[in-house]
Amino acid sequence: MNWSRSWRMAVALATGGACLTWILGNGLGSARAQHSEHQQAPAQGRSETMKHMHAPVPPEYRDVKEPKGLWTNQALISRGRGIHDAKCAMCHGADGSGNGPAAAGMMPKPPLLRDKKMVAEMSPSYWFWRVSEGGAVEPYKSMDSAMPAWKDDLPVEDRWAVIAYQHTFSGHRGPHEPSQHPELRR
Repeated sequence: MNWSRSWRMAVALATGGACLTWILGNGLGSARAQHSEHQQAPAQGRSETMKHMHAPVPPEYRDVKEPKGLWTNQALISRGRGIHDAKCAMCHGADGSGNGPAAAGMMPKPPLLRDKKMVAEMSPSYWFWRVSEGGAVEPYKSMDSAMPAWKDDLPVEDRWAVIAYQHTFSGHRGPHEPSQHPELRR
């Protein structure tokens, strides 16, 4: 492990790391990854055009289903907010803008959880996989993602709670399904 990577990991772990899942940023990754390009409002240190990469969900997570009523359960969403504030906001930002204090030195940058299109592209099983495994899995490991894996620190219900809360950053309220997200219709 080189000094630069060690430093980034130390910063991420010392500040509580990032809760989400996924460091998508710069369109890097395997040839199997799915890419989409779209315009969004610029954030600090980002260009206007961002590419999102959503790697295929591995078999062990592919059939994971979100708990019934997850996207509308206000008690769970509130619990998710507390978890996000304690463990994720240092990188992902308090409002999901990817500009938390620990994000300044990161490359790749944390994703913009406020990006409606990106959030709509993430299936519940993808989101759960990214929160559970963090940047320790490919293709994110090769990109030096600093995202910690939360599977050993957060019980399953808490991972779903933070996912439900972070889902609200996109401005969407309600079920995460094609009928609620036109972007998911193909």
